[in-house]
Amino acid sequence: MTIVRRHGIDTPFSGWVRSCNKLDSVQFSITLNDVDCLVYGGEWLVHKYKYGHTFPTRGLSCMMKIEVKTNGAEPSQIQQESVFLDHQSIDKGRFIERLKPNGSMTKLWHFGWFVLRFSGWCPRDSKFIHWGRFNDLGEIYYKRITKKKLIEILRFDRRPDTLEKERLIS
Repeated sequence: MTIVRRHGIDTPFSGWVRSCNKLDSVQFSITLNDVDCLVYGGEWLVHKYKYGHTFPTRGLSCMMKIEVKTNGAEPSQIQQESVFLDHQSIDKGRFIERLKPNGSMTKLWHFGWFVLRFSGWCPRDSKFIHWGRFNDLGEIYYKRITKKKLIEILRFDRRPDTLEKERLIS
């Protein structure tokens, strides 16, 4: 379970994330940030900042951005264009050295943007969950996933780009 929201009101998806024991921010070393304004708003930034119990470190990070759509909606043409332009600007290489605010270095693997679609408001009330990723032309390809698979993706137990179960750090 993630910390209770201190200000404002949760969206149904953020309420589900906060109440999901399998997404505990401390136990699984993840932060899920509801980005208040990224020009077009409503996006999520997911950051896993340490791995394993034998080698915990904040020197290795995985990150992705997610556009969440509810009630079966898809991104509008301008949303898709904006998100794809940002997706292309992200250096999606494996563990690129980046500077943290405290001056130390971290190795970051940023997977870019993804689209998460619910038939309802969140996994709890949805008949389907679709995970979308961009091809090289900016088209979104969706794959139907389960709630369990969504949790694995959000915890980086499953690669968000290929949906394969893979240890991202050996």
